[in-house]
Amino acid sequence: MKQIGFSICLIVLLNGCYNNAHLRTQKVLKNDEKVYSGSTTINISDEIYGDLQWPGVIGFRGEGSMLIGKPWGEVGLFGGLGIFDGGVGYLFGLDYHRYRWTKNGTGLKIGGQTEINIIPFTYESQPDGYALQFRPSISTITSSQKKLYGGLHGLYSIGRLTAIVWDWNEVEVQYSQTTYGFGAMVGAEFPFSKTSIQFEIDASLIKGKSHVDETFDNDYMARDFSTFIVSGSAGLNFYKPEKNKATTFGPYPKPITQLKQVEKKQIRFDPITGKEIIEDFGKQDFDPLTGKPIQKPQKESKQPTTFLGGTVSDITLDGGRIYKSVKLQSVTQDQLTFTLSKGVLIEQGKTINKNSTKVIDLEKIHSMTVYTNQRNVSGGVLGCIGGCAVGFITPILLGAITGIDELGVILLVTWPAGAIYGWNEGRKTKSPIKLPLKGLSTTERHTKIIESVKALNK
Repeated sequence: MKQIGFSICLIVLLNGCYNNAHLRTQKVLKNDEKVYSGSTTINISDEIYGDLQWPGVIGFRGEGSMLIGKPWGEVGLFGGLGIFDGGVGYLFGLDYHRYRWTKNGTGLKIGGQTEINIIPFTYESQPDGYALQFRPSISTITSSQKKLYGGLHGLYSIGRLTAIVWDWNEVEVQYSQTTYGFGAMVGAEFPFSKTSIQFEIDASLIKGKSHVDETFDNDYMARDFSTFIVSGSAGLNFYKPEKNKATTFGPYPKPITQLKQVEKKQIRFDPITGKEIIEDFGKQDFDPLTGKPIQKPQKESKQPTTFLGGTVSDITLDGGRIYKSVKLQSVTQDQLTFTLSKGVLIEQGKTINKNSTKVIDLEKIHSMTVYTNQRNVSGGVLGCIGGCAVGFITPILLGAITGIDELGVILLVTWPAGAIYGWNEGRKTKSPIKLPLKGLSTTERHTKIIESVKALNK
């Protein structure tokens, strides 16, 4: 028992050095699907810091997070508590990932996490302050058939901390700490009906450097460090499916349908008299020789077709297959026609190898998301300028307020990211319309599809 207790204490003391892991589900989330997760991460490494070297990013932590699925990927929030050498800190952050598939069908999540660590003052022997960490990553996707995953990650953090050191007497010293590195991850996720259990191991090589506001002669206060970190994480994910809420549409004009061709009237003659037989609709015709009713051949009825003008849409079928960014061509009372471009992504890593046209029954569609074809170029230009300005000025202001000059480096990422985000958002004229179609009749599905297209493109 004493050996077990000593081992636990050793793990806690060696933890808190630095965090290199965030445990998140590797499953593809459907649009508006939510997942709530709880996880614990423990990292074990060499003693990486002296009195003025701790990065301020807590390694031994418990996290709670929420992710929500989008047509293009997932976003979310997380928070938690961490322990570092007996002290306690708090952390909050954001998740962002996009889904991509390679040519061989491998699904990927590309994105990362951004977090802030807040270290409150506890007692004089422990540092206090805050630190920001950025962790970009790329990892493979899991499914009910594929439970193992792997990936790569990068690490970059900036800390501003205050510590008490001895230089003949107690001195309060403020220092800035920059840490960067890279690593790899491997893990497994075991899915159940509405939950999954997940385990992950992360290994990283990191290097750090401190900038101290005052100079000391003590040799033990080395400013730089480098080390290798290995961490283990375990967690539980709870999935909440998307809500099937009907989308409310206003009254729109009756859609223009393809006009039927007027068939030429065929003239029939009496075989005995040779006179023209006048059609009397609503009455039965009889054969003048036999006196029996004449059975008229039934003509095949043609369903009216409504053209949808190539409106872009994501289509989810009942079986789970997803067609992304297809172009809707036309819809009849029971069928939908659309075109798929080369490279269109389908769930579970399948892609379309060539341009093609597909026809599916309306009753097989689970849901759709319809996007507007119209783009506002002037709005995109203004959004690009605004996003670029915000992304450029914000890091400079944060650096001036906090006194951390290293924050200015962030603008190398924030201003192009702001420009791209502003361009995309500025070009949008209308929000996409989501169509939950499960449980509706084919007539109701037909009507909703037409109304949504008209609402976006009128």
